[in-house]
Amino acid sequence: MMSDSKCILKVDHLSVAYDDTVVLKDVSFQIEQGTMTAIVGPNGAGKSTLVKAMLGLVPLVEGTIELTLDTKTVSAYGGAKTNNIYNHIAYVPQTSAVDWDYPITVFEVVLMGTYRRLGWFKRPGKRERDEATKALQTVGMLDYAQRSISQLSGGQQQRVFLARALVENQEVYLLDEPFKGIDKTTESVLVKIMKEMQSAGKTLLIVHHNLQTLETYFDQVLCVNRRLVGMGPVRDIVGSHILDETYSY
Repeated sequence: MMSDSKCILKVDHLSVAYDDTVVLKDVSFQIEQGTMTAIVGPNGAGKSTLVKAMLGLVPLVEGTIELTLDTKTVSAYGGAKTNNIYNHIAYVPQTSAVDWDYPITVFEVVLMGTYRRLGWFKRPGKRERDEATKALQTVGMLDYAQRSISQLSGGQQQRVFLARALVENQEVYLLDEPFKGIDKTTESVLVKIMKEMQSAGKTLLIVHHNLQTLETYFDQVLCVNRRLVGMGPVRDIVGSHILDETYSY
């Protein structure tokens, strides 16, 4: 963790419910700029819901989310929609949440990463197309630019959506299980790119399921099981009672 980092994301007493079922209760934590954080917990613990809450994709029952950028502070409050925060965070969803039969090419998917800053009525130009090309080159998918996304393997799908996130060029990146269902070679490629993003000052929060790679990939761990069980540097979390408690109920 960078000792001179500032707090870029603050979640305070956040609660989320679907209908009458509480999925997350009273979750509070802070994330420093330039860190790489794993979000871990058992199935159904609310990890993906936490990511969606930070993106503004689900309403908050209570609590606040505060994103502090160089030029502004963007806040969301319980009971309010948080789409304003969504506009400042890049998101890589689970591959299972994507319609891979949709008739669109790899290049078009990555180019979509420029749409938010362009707005509804301005079409991508040479600058945006060059950015998409560079991002595809970074993730090793340039040769697949004109291929339909329906023809991609799981690892190739993840590379494409990471390229789309790179084109967005945000300060904070939320990734929901990016290593799920991919081969070790692709995982190594993705981790290398994420480390380079971190070195450039980007902040990454990643829903992660493989506890054996925590010490290799991450600075800190956020343990969730419908509440925040614990959070801290990897060296303090791995092998501690916090992980056992996270997965014990």
